[in-house]
Amino acid sequence: MGYVTVQEYVSLFGERETIRLTNEVAPGPGDAVTYDSAKVQDALDDASEVVDSYIGKRYVTPVASPPRIIKGWVRNLARYQLHVDVNRVTDTVQAAADLARAQLKDVVAGNLTLPIEEGGTAPDPVTGALGNAASSNDRNPPVFAGTGSMDGYLYPFVGGPAGACWRRGT
Repeated sequence: MGYVTVQEYVSLFGERETIRLTNEVAPGPGDAVTYDSAKVQDALDDASEVVDSYIGKRYVTPVASPPRIIKGWVRNLARYQLHVDVNRVTDTVQAAADLARAQLKDVVAGNLTLPIEEGGTAPDPVTGALGNAASSNDRNPPVFAGTGSMDGYLYPFVGGPAGACWRRGT
């Protein structure tokens, strides 16, 4: 799922730039000059996957109602890729892509929180996990059920007899 449509991309960066970045051959006389929407869509899809791979560490992806910052990251990364494809990366395009990557790294590190709507896809605030933490007692029957089931393994750590007792009963 892409976060940005081709039309949104073109309306932000302009049809002229999009045509320059996606047409490999010059149109003939009388040919309509237009952009290659398939190339733009591919770049947008790739950029959406990059964004999801970063924010997927902390949020459930794809984000159902993406905030504007996600759309900005996707647009800037897609624009950078289209510029790379034709060897025309400008300083402005490079800086925007670098900023997007830096902000995505901040999301992973927990220094940047996305404004996800109530009931959205934010992780658990206590564990940081995308669900409840599982324990050995969540199974039926519990994995370590019964008294003394870990006796031979836990003595060195919980004040049992001296010496390493790594096998049960020794």
